[in-house]
This record gives sequence, C-alpha cells and structure tokens, in this order.
Amino acid sequence: MLSLWANAQIFDNKTFVQVVEKSNGELKTSIKKRLQNSDHIFIAAPVSGEGHNYLSFNSLGKSQFTPKQVINAIKTDPNDAFPYFRADGECSQKIKKGNVFSLNVALEGYRVIENPVQVTVVNKYSFTFSTLPGHTLQGSATHGICKDSSGELWLFQVGTGVLGEAELKQKLNYTIAKKMWSQMAENVKGMIENIKFDSQESEDSNDYLYRVNSYVNTEISVKKGDRISISASGTVKFGFWLAGSGGPEGISFNPAYNYFTDLLHGCLIGRIKTLNSGTRDDWFYIGIGRDIIAAKSGTLEFEVNDNQPQDNDGKFCVEVVINSMK
Repeated sequence: MLSLWANAQIFDNKTFVQVVEKSNGELKTSIKKRLQNSDHIFIAAPVSGEGHNYLSFNSLGKSQFTPKQVINAIKTDPNDAFPYFRADGECSQKIKKGNVFSLNVALEGYRVIENPVQVTVVNKYSFTFSTLPGHTLQGSATHGICKDSSGELWLFQVGTGVLGEAELKQKLNYTIAKKMWSQMAENVKGMIENIKFDSQESEDSNDYLYRVNSYVNTEISVKKGDRISISASGTVKFGFWLAGSGGPEGISFNPAYNYFTDLLHGCLIGRIKTLNSGTRDDWFYIGIGRDIIAAKSGTLEFEVNDNQPQDNDGKFCVEVVINSMK
C-alpha cells in the first residue's frame, strides 16, 4: 500500500499550486477521498538532505464563497488570518510582492522572536512567504485557497526547505507548521463568518504601505497627472530625551529641530523627487492624509519634519494609492 506521502505526489510542491491556479481554484477531485478522510491533513516528506517538504490541508467547510473571495480576504487582512503576535500600533499591510512581515512568536515572560518573511510570489489563489535572515527556520511556504469537487473549501500550504537543512530543523518545521496552519484555518473561518465579500478586490491594485519615522525612498515612479492618495496613522516618540509623542500631523516643539520651521515638529511630509531636486526642494505637508495630482514625474519620497530622526521611536503607517494617468 502506498504511503500517504507517495499517494499525495500528484499534489507535490509547485505542481499543486499550478493546478489550483490553472483551475481557478476549483479542483476536480475530493481532497478527503484522494488523501485522507479528515479536516486536518498534514503530509510530511521523509527527512532528507534536500530539506523539509510538506503539504498541509485544513478544511474551511462547505461554503457559498469562492476561493477567490477567501484568498482576497486573506491578502487584504493578513493580520486577521495568520496565527502570530502583532504588537499594538504596528502597521497592518496587505499581501503584496516585496512586503515584509514579522511572524512574531510571543514567548511568555521572555523576548519576542520576530521571524521575518518576505512575500516573494503572488498568484490569484495563493502567495509565498520566504524566510529572511533572522528567522528561526529557512525555506518558504506557499499559502492558498481551493475548493474541491465536493464543494469543500480548503486552506492549503506547501512548505519547502533548503539543501543541507539539519534533521532537527526539518522535524521542528513539521511540528510548528502543523499547529500553525491548523490555527490559521480557524482564523480564516472567523473571517468568512464576519467579513462581507461584496466584491472580488483585484490583487493588482496600485496600493502600498510604508513605515516612516525618518527619510523613506518608496522607489515608486509616478507620472505627471497621476492621482496619489496618501493616508497616515500611528504614533512616534520624538527625540532621545522624549520631546513628545505625536501623530503624522506633528507636535509643537522647538523649531530648531525642524527641517521646515513653518511646519509642526515631526509631521509627515513628502515630495516627488526629480533629477533636479535639491535636498530640501519640493517637500509638501501630508499630515494624516492628502490627495494630490502629480505636477511632474519623479520618485515618491517621505520624511518627518525632524532633523534628528535617529532618536525617534515608533513609526507612522503610511498607505499610498496611485491611480495612474491613462
């Protein structure tokens, strides 16, 4: 009799992700009949020199919602889906290629391990997190949603390790992943119950999120005529000796510490930089938000009105939406 892992090879690695994408998230087979009659299926490859390799399936039950609606809900509010600790006030961002998340593990009475990952692939029905330096483990995990032939929705993960991964690390990965993705499924069930899916939001929308408490080059190229909507929130503690805490609108403080004395200390400012822009040219006030139409083409940059930003603690969450000129 074939082992569960051997029986699952039709779903192995990128092949399964490709099947889901090509079938618009709708499978022509039943997961439970094909693999195992269980709501929680975790299939781990034997430990080897090629690193860990697993397939995880957690049932979300039978639902009226489509795989696209559910995966878009996760992409929009990943902090509601993932079973990790997020400090109060930390920016919440969407799943976008290049975005970095801290899959924090809160240890009671001890330090918090951040476990940074980066979004390296975004598909219609799945996306991939790859570990960054500082993460406890190494490798990648693809997260996705599919619906099988019985009408059952599934949250699935495909985990892939690195060559030469230690046997202990592989076993640890299996232990953590099995628990984490089962908990994530419970979180997603809650999202399905509480979120109204009025539309299928496009994952290709031109929106971005940045954490700002000093100079930031967004590397976003805008064109003359583009409509740019910027909104900001959060709190920053200004100064080593705590000049005060404030939001993106800034605070009243000694103007000697400001780049621009006519604006409040620490307020959020921005500009569209061109090749001819000097260090202090073209900056404009943003505060908690502003809508502008780009008067010229260039690169969007952010800054806080503080000439000693290295002493600041905390960051503003700055969301940018760009409607490009046709």
